[in-house]
Amino acid sequence: MRSHDFFVTTHLVPFATDNGVTAATASNMLAWFGLLGFPGVLIAGPMADHTGVKAVVVLSFVLRVLAFLMILFFTDHTSIWAFALAIGFSSIMTAPLNPS
Repeated sequence: MRSHDFFVTTHLVPFATDNGVTAATASNMLAWFGLLGFPGVLIAGPMADHTGVKAVVVLSFVLRVLAFLMILFFTDHTSIWAFALAIGFSSIMTAPLNPS
């Protein structure tokens, strides 16, 4: 995991609760953040085999940048959910791809 992944996992729940999300919903966001890393890795492998590693790594980082840009401007419940799911999906996606 990279430092921004640790930053998000540490601050997601406080950020969500500061923006009016209940503590239970914010903790569910964090749970889904972690859970979506698994399908992210399972999808990234075959995509990298088909399109090449570089394309998948670039798409992963584009998804992260877009999610961070979105959360800078929109802090409603739906946007926080979308942020958590997008970052979670891409959080460990590139870990097995970067060495190759």
